[in-house]
Amino acid sequence: MPQTHVEQPDAALDAARQRAPEPPAPDPRSAHVLALQRGAGNAAVARLLVPPAPVADDHRIAFTAVIRRSDAPPAPAATGGGALAAASDHDAAPGNEAEGTIDPGAVTAALQSSAPPAEASSSAEGERVALPDMRVPPELVPPDTDPVNSTITYSGSVAQSGTVSPFGATSWATFNVTGATVTPNSGTFVATFTLENPITYNVAAGGRTHITSENDAALTNANYATAASDLTPNMSDLGGRPPRTSFWAQDLTLRHEGFHANERRGFASAGASQAQTWLNTQTASSVGDVQTLIAQVPGRVITASQASAGTVAVKEARAYGDGAPLYKARADAITAKGALGPSGGGYP
Repeated sequence: MPQTHVEQPDAALDAARQRAPEPPAPDPRSAHVLALQRGAGNAAVARLLVPPAPVADDHRIAFTAVIRRSDAPPAPAATGGGALAAASDHDAAPGNEAEGTIDPGAVTAALQSSAPPAEASSSAEGERVALPDMRVPPELVPPDTDPVNSTITYSGSVAQSGTVSPFGATSWATFNVTGATVTPNSGTFVATFTLENPITYNVAAGGRTHITSENDAALTNANYATAASDLTPNMSDLGGRPPRTSFWAQDLTLRHEGFHANERRGFASAGASQAQTWLNTQTASSVGDVQTLIAQVPGRVITASQASAGTVAVKEARAYGDGAPLYKARADAITAKGALGPSGGGYP
């Protein structure tokens, strides 16, 4: 379902960073970077400069559940009745912070209606029954159009793609149930299936000029002060959101969205474990009942993810806080070079 940003264990993040390409060496004229090197060492500076990459892991989560057989059908899932909102985690321009939430009941209802019910008669003991895949209807997923030139592959399905509003968005809540089978046994049903969770993200300039460093060719003696101000994190705004009125940093915005994507992947993994625990406590009287229970899993994972992420202010503060030191380093370096003046090695 659409939703557009899960905290990874340190080991997983470290492994992902080790796989990321080495960043360009910091410019020796950057006073801020030199200060960081002297105070914290080159290794600390290198860790700051490496953007977090999406975790190189499969987007699919395998489930196995043992469900007790009972003559009583499972309780119906709460449907909520709300429309599915095209919500997302995003690096938004001021005034654009509002984000919707996903109604897990709408997700469950959409999945249940996306596949025909299992035949009640196909439940001979010990015979494995294949269930139809349950997929999110395309109309409930925000469209990904106009792909950009860069693609980051996350087991072939998490990628940088789509059209977003400034400055970026991460779509995290598409969950498809595939490869499901149910085996009736004496007193139980054994269910196995895969929960697919592709995540996409992208960024947009919104007419701003991308500034790669204090040596960017777009910087002049007339505009460097504005650029430095635009890239200075405002620590009283969502934990460090920079103004970006005319200038922005595409690479740091991608880092912001990568932070959201990694968090959401972790939240979904934890939510899937909770859903599997729940599924193993349920009872069913037929294969069709099991299918009904399986359809509730994505909604439960979404509920867990939304609870872990917290409010817009809280989750955005984590992501902006992650990038704030890098924004400040770039802004300080621009200010330092501009102070040299045109004749002293500053901007023309």
